[in-house]
Amino acid sequence: MRLMNRPSKPLMVSAVALLGVMAVVVVALVTRRDSDGPSTHPDSIATPLANRADSAVPRPASRRPANDRFVGSQKCAECHDEIAQAYELHTMSHAIAKVPDDRGVETVEQAVIRPGGVCVYKVKKDERGWWHCEAAVDAEGKTIYEQWEQVHYAIGSGIRGRTYVI
Repeated sequence: MRLMNRPSKPLMVSAVALLGVMAVVVVALVTRRDSDGPSTHPDSIATPLANRADSAVPRPASRRPANDRFVGSQKCAECHDEIAQAYELHTMSHAIAKVPDDRGVETVEQAVIRPGGVCVYKVKKDERGWWHCEAAVDAEGKTIYEQWEQVHYAIGSGIRGRTYVI
């Protein structure tokens, strides 16, 4: 029975060097910061997007606690005001909101989107709120069906995008 040949020393050195380079790349990717995102380090206070000159997100009104046992963010802010403000003003504090909200994110009064095929999507605003429509049209443009639903919630801050839930 013949034993496998051991790898040569230069091959082993090359393999170890390659693994080292790969480890450095992985660490760099994992620990890098996005240029417009907050640091994940707990001691870092990033400039909240709402404080930046290019941001249109106003500071949200204080929220009422869900029940009396919840002390709320204001209690934490008594000792950690700078951190509390950074979190409160960050776009993620606007992760979900009732529509319409008072931030003025929705600026389009009416829109029609035709992605191709038979589907047509419409959005409109009236005195009762925001509405979403899914419709289908035939080859001549005649409506096959049309279904309107009121939009109740939005997910996302509106800075990079927003998804609506009906």
